[in-house]
Amino acid sequence: MGNRESAPEVSTASLPDIVFMLLFFFMTVTVMKNTELIVENGLPNATEIK
Repeated sequence: MGNRESAPEVSTASLPDIVFMLLFFFMTVTVMKNTELIVENGLPNATEIK
């Protein structure tokens, strides 16, 4: 009863390859945010100063 076979351990040798593949995938697929201003913010001129 105590002679049960355990499941083989998962090899972690390929983890860096998977991480770099995911990194390159997301670097090439994602689109950078456009930084052009659509609405221009103008500060009002002060008329009175206390």
